Amino acid sequence: MQAQQRSEQQFLEDAEPKLEQAVAEVLERHGIDVLVEPQGVLHSGVDLPNLTDEVTEIFNTLN
Repeated sequence: MQAQQRSEQQFLEDAEPKLEQAVAEVLERHGIDVLVEPQGVLHSGVDLPNLTDEVTEIFNTLN
């Protein structure tokens, strides 16, 4: 089990800068100042776009 945990930890460490880059690109592209998880928003007076697919697409091109 320790080998699996080490492998998962290594994946997360390698993925973090790529994810941050993908998020930064999407934020800049859409002029967004705040990015939140949809599950974390109880109420919003404006429509909040779900940008998960766009972030994922960019992230996948960075691998």
